[in-house]
Amino acid sequence: MSKTSLSTVLGLALAVVVAVQLEPALRLGVLMGASLGAAVGLLGSAWLLHAVRTRPAEALRATAVGFLFHLVALLLGSLSVRFAPVVRDVADVRGFAVAYAAIAYIPLVLGAGAGARVLSQRSAA
Repeated sequence: MSKTSLSTVLGLALAVVVAVQLEPALRLGVLMGASLGAAVGLLGSAWLLHAVRTRPAEALRATAVGFLFHLVALLLGSLSVRFAPVVRDVADVRGFAVAYAAIAYIPLVLGAGAGARVLSQRSAA
């Protein structure tokens, strides 16, 4: 398991510990945001590493597309939590957005570091 995956799972565990202490609507919003943020973040990180290993010239594009995926997921998730009648009644959009941003930051930064490490090793060889 990579440092990125391990750190993201630890961040999810921390989100669960924090969510348990919150009121039910906020709890569900935090859990939903953290789960989606971790999933999209790990997907973007894996895509970046794949691009660095197979097509190093495409690394910047993979980073930008991963970031756009983050923005789209945050927007669509927030709109769903805010305006979908079933979810609106049981989840809080503020908890969703804050937890998404907090968890998504972990694989974004660590994945970029792993990609830079692979690129530097590749250029040294």
